[in-house]
Amino acid sequence: MSREAIKEYPVATSEEILEAVAAAQGGENENAAPAQSGQEVRDQLETRAQAGARWFYWVAALSVLNSIIMLFNGSWGFLFGLSGTQFVDALAVGIAQEAGEGIFLIKAVGFAVSAAVAGLFALIGRMALQGRTWAFALGTVFFSFDAFLSLVFQDYLGLAFHAWVLFSLVMGARACYALARQENPRA
Repeated sequence: MSREAIKEYPVATSEEILEAVAAAQGGENENAAPAQSGQEVRDQLETRAQAGARWFYWVAALSVLNSIIMLFNGSWGFLFGLSGTQFVDALAVGIAQEAGEGIFLIKAVGFAVSAAVAGLFALIGRMALQGRTWAFALGTVFFSFDAFLSLVFQDYLGLAFHAWVLFSLVMGARACYALARQENPRA
């Protein structure tokens, strides 16, 4: 048989072969996974969608904690959070050091901006938890821009964190979309 002829025939997995043999023999395949009910599938999709949406809360919370630490002259912070808020915090600290006066006020303004950005992420998370697919899309786009900032600042560990969270957001978005399609197949 030529290579071209071989490519025309699809390759079956071992599970598919066992199922086909069992069906031909009129029996059940004991290795086949049991069929899931519609409710079980829905529960799994809801769990996945909620897990993805909760990442917005985690990112927002860690970003606010980092900003609070910066506000009170902390020398450490969480590695993970929004790169954009870390940039705003560093900018505020730099301006405050140059100004000499009103250091706390300048850092407080930086904190307010960072808190507003983190609050936006928390709001997007709330909308995503309510099953709004557009919230996943919007949050994923914003977080992608933030991942780009990690790349620009050469924060490769932060970039890896962003990649993991983006993967989790996409999985949550897919589950949310599948749930929406179950509720309204015409959508």
